Amino acid sequence: NCVELCEKTGCIGGTCFQGCRFLSDDVTDNSSWYMQEPLYQQWKQWDCRNDCRYYCMMEREKEREKLGLKPVKYHGKWPFKRVLGLQ
Repeated sequence: NCVELCEKTGCIGGTCFQGCRFLSDDVTDNSSWYMQEPLYQQWKQWDCRNDCRYYCMMEREKEREKLGLKPVKYHGKWPFKRVLGLQ
């Protein structure tokens, strides 16, 4: 599963995510890491799981598009793209 693998490694392919900080022994600090970020970034409140879900969704949709398939809903919503940090 893409999300599970991403949550364990903090990466999808060659892309790694700031929210996936590992403390030791592959334990993710998935709490409120964003509170340590600058104020303009705190409002986003993205964590490792959110980034992994988003980028796994985008990867899956790229593959579906290559196969000529239509988008599917994720967590009850249609796929979306982040624009200027907004989703």
